[in-house]
This record gives sequence, structure tokens and C-alpha cells, in this order.
Amino acid sequence: LKRYKNRGSSGTYDRSLSILNKLKSYVKSSQITFHDIDRRFLAQYEDYLMSHLGNKPNTVGKDFKFLRTIFRYAIKEGVINEEQTPFMAYKIPSAPTNKVFLEIEEIELIKGFNGTKLMNEVRDIALFQYFSGGIRISDALMLKVKNVLGGKLSFRIKKTGEQLSHNLTSTAIKIVDSYILNK
Repeated sequence: LKRYKNRGSSGTYDRSLSILNKLKSYVKSSQITFHDIDRRFLAQYEDYLMSHLGNKPNTVGKDFKFLRTIFRYAIKEGVINEEQTPFMAYKIPSAPTNKVFLEIEEIELIKGFNGTKLMNEVRDIALFQYFSGGIRISDALMLKVKNVLGGKLSFRIKKTGEQLSHNLTSTAIKIVDSYILNK
């Protein structure tokens, strides 16, 4: 967890801390060892997360993937051996998701919205995200003028550290220009 915090990955840090707190609450102790977690434990914990906490399969799956990562790290560091991980023979829960996309009419409604100065800025950020290929809010909020040159958006993605560079749509350019020209 310290690595996430030190890297500035506050969202990952908070999510990881939440996962560990759920686990501690389930075992009713802050002391749990790798040897305590076997396939039977995982099955019972999965049931607890879904039936008592109301977590959905994909939330449980994300929690279990984090726990699996801890096991993999422990193996890499020589704390446990590969045979001690219960995840080799355990199917992590997941369910298909239904992604919902905005319709053109909905985008037009957002474009036509006019509210307070702050609400208009929120509208513009949301529209910029949309017209820039769906960039994350964490990235949109970190952008500087230097990230937009010659109609091109170029920045390092906060979540992955990957460099992203692509041409902006004319609508995204107009949004950026309206803020640069008004400064």
C-alpha cells in the first residue's frame, strides 16, 4: 500500500485499503496469514461479500484480484511458494457488464446547457472528455496548455503511466481555445 501512496496513486491506495478493511472485518481481526486463506476461505468470503455486504460479482472479482496480487507478490518475495496460493484453482467471480453510451441527442442537450460559471466549466470538461476520445476525469483535470499543441492532445495517462497522443476533434479544440483565449 505504501508504494501506491508514494507513487501518488491515491485512488488505488484508497481502494486497496477498503479491500483490506473488508477482509479484516470478515475475519474480525487485523491478523491474518497467507496460510489462513485457502479455497474454502475464499468461497465463504465471496458468499459473505455478496450476501452480507451486497457486493456484486465484479466488485468481489476486483477485491479477489487485489488479494491474488498480494499472493503473487509474496511468492515473488519468497514469503510463500506457488503451491500455497488458493487462486490457482479458484475461479474469481465476474459478470458481463452492459456499457451504456450517450446518444447524440444527450450530447446536444449537454452542449446546450447554460448554468453558473462553475457548472459551465463542469459541462465543458465533460464535453472535452467526450470529444477527446473518452479520457478519464483524472487526466482531464491535470491537463495544461502545453498538452494541446497544433490540434493534438499529448499527455501521460495518470493511471497507467502510458504516453497518449492523438488528434483532437474540432469540438474539443474549440473548448480548449475558449479557455486559452479567455485567460
